[in-house]
Amino acid sequence: MGRSACLLTHRGTCGGASDAVAFEAQQNHLFASFSSPKATGSRSLDKIGFSLYPTPAGKLLLTMLAGLAKMELETLRERQRIGIDRAKQEGKYTGRKPVDSKIIDTALQLKGNGLSIDAIAAQLKLGRSTLYREFDRRRTGAANQQGS
Repeated sequence: MGRSACLLTHRGTCGGASDAVAFEAQQNHLFASFSSPKATGSRSLDKIGFSLYPTPAGKLLLTMLAGLAKMELETLRERQRIGIDRAKQEGKYTGRKPVDSKIIDTALQLKGNGLSIDAIAAQLKLGRSTLYREFDRRRTGAANQQGS
C-alpha cells in the first residue's frame, strides 16, 4: 500500500459519516496532487502504462484504494472489539493491572527530590507513560477532593 492509502488508515475513524469520507478522499487527492509517482512509490503502475495522478481514472483508483484501506482498518477494529468482549465474558481479560500505590508514592518522593522521569522509571522499573498517567491521576484526584 502506498503512502496515500496509508494516510487515511492513520487518521482515525470518522464515525461512518459520508461527508467525512468525502473529506478524506479530498485530502487524499490533495496529497496525490502535490506528490509525484516517484515520491509515493507507484512506479509499478507506470510500467504497465497507467499513471495514477493526473487522470480521473487515477483519482478513482486512489479513492477506491483509500476506501479499501479504511474498510480493512474498521474491520480489524471490529474484530478486536469482538475478541476483547468474548475474552471478558470468559474471564480472561481483566484489563491493565493497577500499579501499587506505594510505588507511586515512592515515585512522587523521588520526583520531589529532583530526579528526572527517566531516572525514576529506570529505578522503579516502570514506563515513563505509566508514571505520567499515575501522576496525572494523583493530581486530578487531589484537585477533585479540594473542590468538594
